[in-house]
Amino acid sequence: MIEFENSEILNFINSDVPSYQRETLLKSLNSNSDSIDFYNEIGKELTGELNSNNLLLQTGPVINKTSFWEKVKDEVYLFICTDVEKYSTERNLMGKNFKEVTTIVATAIAGTFSLGTGVIVGIVTNVLISVVKVNKNAWCELQKPNNSDNS
Repeated sequence: MIEFENSEILNFINSDVPSYQRETLLKSLNSNSDSIDFYNEIGKELTGELNSNNLLLQTGPVINKTSFWEKVKDEVYLFICTDVEKYSTERNLMGKNFKEVTTIVATAIAGTFSLGTGVIVGIVTNVLISVVKVNKNAWCELQKPNNSDNS
């Protein structure tokens, strides 16, 4: 079971997450929402797929491309909810505090996308906040690949 105190997550956000992502993550952390849609919206803000300020106007056709937010959630699902071989080594290294868990998950997933950990740590932090707030078992069930309503 993945359970962490808000204060532990807050300390991690303030010390290890890039400053430009902190305000958005605090909105996620301070929410009492157990709706996956709320955390999906924040995740899309963090990946730049959704502009919370609505300052951008669409001036061309919408191009259907795979969402980076969805790709990150898929990888976290594989890491946390399954026993796939891909993350078995990292899974065995996971500690019990939020910083260790987030750092290991972010590092493993960053390698999948050939990105630096700093680029993805805020996004992974939001996914893990949603796992904690929604409940791990419920979150995993909602993320199953055959579950078509997880937007």
